[in-house]
Amino acid sequence: MLRLVGVLAVLLFLTGMVTSPWHSAPIASIYADPGGGPGEDPGGGPGEDPGEDPGEDPGEDPGEDPGEDPGEDPGGGPGEDPGGGPGEDHAGGGGPVPSDPAGGEFDGPDTGGESGDHGAGGEHFEPEAGGEFLDPEAGFDLGTGEAVDFDSVQFFDPDTGDVIDFHGGEVPEGGFTFEERSDDAMDAFDAASDLHPDEFMDIGSDVAFDLAEDLDQRGFHDLGGDAVFDIYQAMDHDHLSDLDGSQMAGMFDVMDVANFTEIGSDGLFDAAGNMESGDFGAMGSDQVFDLIDTMGFDQAMDLQGDQLAGMFGAMEQDQFHDMGGHQVFEAFNTMGSDQALEMDAGALGGMFDTMDLDHFHELGDAQLFDAAEAMGGEGFQHMDADSAFGMFDTMGFDQAMELEGDSLAGMFGAMDHDQIMDFDAGQLFDAAGAMGGADFQHMDADSAFGMFDTMGFDQAMELEGDSLAGM
Repeated sequence: MLRLVGVLAVLLFLTGMVTSPWHSAPIASIYADPGGGPGEDPGGGPGEDPGEDPGEDPGEDPGEDPGEDPGEDPGGGPGEDPGGGPGEDHAGGGGPVPSDPAGGEFDGPDTGGESGDHGAGGEHFEPEAGGEFLDPEAGFDLGTGEAVDFDSVQFFDPDTGDVIDFHGGEVPEGGFTFEERSDDAMDAFDAASDLHPDEFMDIGSDVAFDLAEDLDQRGFHDLGGDAVFDIYQAMDHDHLSDLDGSQMAGMFDVMDVANFTEIGSDGLFDAAGNMESGDFGAMGSDQVFDLIDTMGFDQAMDLQGDQLAGMFGAMEQDQFHDMGGHQVFEAFNTMGSDQALEMDAGALGGMFDTMDLDHFHELGDAQLFDAAEAMGGEGFQHMDADSAFGMFDTMGFDQAMELEGDSLAGMFGAMDHDQIMDFDAGQLFDAAGAMGGADFQHMDADSAFGMFDTMGFDQAMELEGDSLAGM
């Protein structure tokens, strides 16, 4: 049965009915709405088959041999359970419970199927953030097309984040997402869901640490910020120091400023100091900004360069502007250009967009060249016209011509028509000639036309064919 459901899921994935597993909102916090009792099945009674005729008796003889008659349906009637009671947990207490192979219902771990706010923090839930999710190649043997392990697959509405039970055989209009979750993560979520808010401090540091180590990102979000904060508070300093950085990031991602304030700047500094650069990518940009802001900018600058690069690489343009050009420039210098240039192109572009001309002059043409090269065409999409022109002007035309074509196109693409017209026709011809046809995708129509118009038709006709076609 699991193979059938798995094959159907991948077929739907390949036909476009299944969307990216991370484009789904988290389920309500257990503090906001606990749903049913810990042992209650949100999709109906534990023995009820949601896909059968309401007037039919779902409880046929469970001892009947489904395979005795070759002409008989080996799966039994719609209400018959081919592999044990449909409400029975076959995944060691943590996996989803398939209720009906025809209806395709999966019951989540005591979520209640309710949609809503997921706690005080945790507004971030991005595709790249935390957790290992279903990869068709990991879930299937591509040679045989058979499912490998779907004991812990859950299906979600991508718009609301609700666990989908497929009651009545309907699929949400936006399709569905699916995630492969480990039994340990599901078990940890079940255990934490059973706890009342005032019980977390009584479970002891060892138990809290085990929960924090086993929960996945979906589990942190579904528990909500308050519950996750209580788990954090229940751990002692030694356990917090031993917690894997990615798990710490998952916990911080669902907390808010009030939680950070209660932890305190020293506690946040110690926690961030135990995290690696890549761990911060599992946090939302707002959470990372609040982490630095609560810790204090000066204290944050005492972190290692790669940790700073991870934190600033996880932030977006809005956070950089809130921080201000001076602090962004100081952070760039503190982490070091080698670390900074390893950042995501968009984050690097956002940092330079926040700086002013004085900062560019202080950095110097060599560092600006390296930064422009690292940003590529994509990074300049996060810079405004004045910033891009200021970077180009500080670097100098001759050095800028040594950039790769996509970086050069991105830089000209960020400028406005008037700035492009400040170049003479010969310079623009040289610039266009340094770009391949594909590089012009980083320029918008106005920038490309401005370059063509300023260059002049006759001179433009002397460009190589692919450059001209790209323009």
